[in-house]
Amino acid sequence: MKRKLIVIIAVASLVILPAIVSLIWFCVEQYKSAKALELELLSLQAKFTQYKIDNDSVKQLDTKIMGELKNAHIETINLRSAVDAGVVQLLIKTNSIERDTGTTGISVRKAVQLAESARQDYYALRQGIEQNRILITGWQEYYCKVIAPKNQTEYLCKDLSWQ
Repeated sequence: MKRKLIVIIAVASLVILPAIVSLIWFCVEQYKSAKALELELLSLQAKFTQYKIDNDSVKQLDTKIMGELKNAHIETINLRSAVDAGVVQLLIKTNSIERDTGTTGISVRKAVQLAESARQDYYALRQGIEQNRILITGWQEYYCKVIAPKNQTEYLCKDLSWQ
C-alpha cells in the first residue's frame, strides 16, 4: 500500500509540477503583457495630450486668420462706402511735372480720380491682396509654430514679417 501511495504521489508530482510551472509561466507572461499595455496606454495618452495642445494652437491660429480676413473685408467695405458717400476720394498718385501754362504763368496740377469701373477693380484687387497677405502670413505662422519644430526646419522661419 505504501508502494501504491508512493507511485501515486510520483505520478501526481509528474503531472502537477509541470502544471504549476506552466501556470507560473502563464502568470508571468500575463504580467509582462499587462505592463506593456500600460506603457502603450501612457504613450498614447501623452500623444493625445500633445495632439490636443497642437490642435488648440491650430484653432487659435485659424481664429486669428479668419478674424484678420473678416477685418480686411470690413475695411474694404468701409472704404467703398466712404468713397460712395464722398467722404474719401480715391486718387491716383502720380509724379506731376509743373508746367507753365505760358500765358498766365500759373502752374497747373490736377488730381486724377479713378473712374467708377476702375474703383470696383481697385476694391477687388485690394481685397485680394489683403486676403493673400493674411493667408500667406497665417500659413507661415502655422508652419513655424506647428510643423517646423517637429521636423527640425526652424531655420526656414527666420526673418519672417509676422514674428
